[in-house]
Amino acid sequence: MLVVLFAITLTGAAAAAIYGGDGSDEAVAPPGEQVVQVPTAPDPLVVRVDGPGSATVGQPVELSVTYSDGSGIFSGTSEEWGDGIGASSIREGQCTAAAPAPDALADTYGLTHTWTEPGTYTVAVGVTSYSCREGAAVQEKATETLTVKVFAG
Repeated sequence: MLVVLFAITLTGAAAAAIYGGDGSDEAVAPPGEQVVQVPTAPDPLVVRVDGPGSATVGQPVELSVTYSDGSGIFSGTSEEWGDGIGASSIREGQCTAAAPAPDALADTYGLTHTWTEPGTYTVAVGVTSYSCREGAAVQEKATETLTVKVFAG
């Protein structure tokens, strides 16, 4: 997701004319002029993974995954467990007339995994969304990692 941010700094008479002479942040336009509100960009896609930092070989471990996106269309998840096992449900975004409109996303889901060997594993969990821009799907992916130390049973 491409986000362009800019700021304009006003000082002296220009600041007083736009923001009022009393030092408040309330926007006030001079008579006959309008204040233009610049829209803020939606929050980016973020993901958080909560789970234990240690586990025992042969015992399932549960992770909780929470994600949110200020504006997007959900397109899937992925996980890599650090032991050669992984999965992905990410699908290509489709920007057609029937494509859903982007909206704020937020959800929580659970994952379970069992390691068969002791060791230290880096788990990577990702969530992907997309937006349609000029007829093309623009994907946004957020990934978080968690290190799990697996001990012999």
